[in-house]
Amino acid sequence: MEFWGHCYILALLFASVVKGEHQFLNCRISMSDCSKNVTVLDRKCSETVNFTQFASVAKSQSKEDRFLWSNVFSKTCNGAYMEMGALDGMKFSNTYAFSKALNWTGVLIEPSPSSFRRLQKNRPESTNINAAVCERERSVRFVGRGTEVDGIWEFMAPSFRKQFHKRLLRGRRSSNTIQCKPLTSLVDTSNNPYFDFFSLDVEGAELQVLRSIDFSKIGFGVVFFEADGRNAAKEKEATKILKEAGYKFCGHRSRSMWFLNRDIACMYEIFNQS
Repeated sequence: MEFWGHCYILALLFASVVKGEHQFLNCRISMSDCSKNVTVLDRKCSETVNFTQFASVAKSQSKEDRFLWSNVFSKTCNGAYMEMGALDGMKFSNTYAFSKALNWTGVLIEPSPSSFRRLQKNRPESTNINAAVCERERSVRFVGRGTEVDGIWEFMAPSFRKQFHKRLLRGRRSSNTIQCKPLTSLVDTSNNPYFDFFSLDVEGAELQVLRSIDFSKIGFGVVFFEADGRNAAKEKEATKILKEAGYKFCGHRSRSMWFLNRDIACMYEIFNQS
């Protein structure tokens, strides 16, 4: 079933190319939707990378990396990524395959000290930052032991705390106080950096991160953030922020909400072949 589902996605994409348009989840992607004076990015590959090669190094928990390769970035080399909640850079990584198969680089942000030590070893090609990101600088309680459910206590949904951090609720485990800073204080935005995709999975703090971004100084092609249904108000507000910043909401997939830059059809080679 998975094989045929994948084939269906590719067939749908091909059919859209013939018409001069593309389909990404619920979004129609057309060059006619682009703003004026959009620059096509220089991301061409000197050698073709097929799906089997890419999949052999894929690490995403729910195949987000394979989905992105199939639908947007199969012919995009030397790109840039930002992954927040990077863990050790390998486990469940949405960026690892792009680094290894397509020669991408970028920024990886991880607040856990133990995960960050492994991240530095596993992903030396990236700019690795050991930090937590919030709307404004403040002290927060960080909970975790170097696992995928580590995070900031204040921003976790009550059901998430109960499911994964019962011992802390019962007073049998302590948390650590760390500093949390806006993204603009951690990443140099003086040259208006652009990242081909932004992966955001920070166990409930996604809205805080999005509130900290000045979208006039930093840009993305594809954005997806974890949306597990535990906090509908957070997801609604996060969607509002991204839409107002010029990103089209394309739907849910793999416990995430997916958004595309409104100018993406004019920016990438795959969309300029029809």
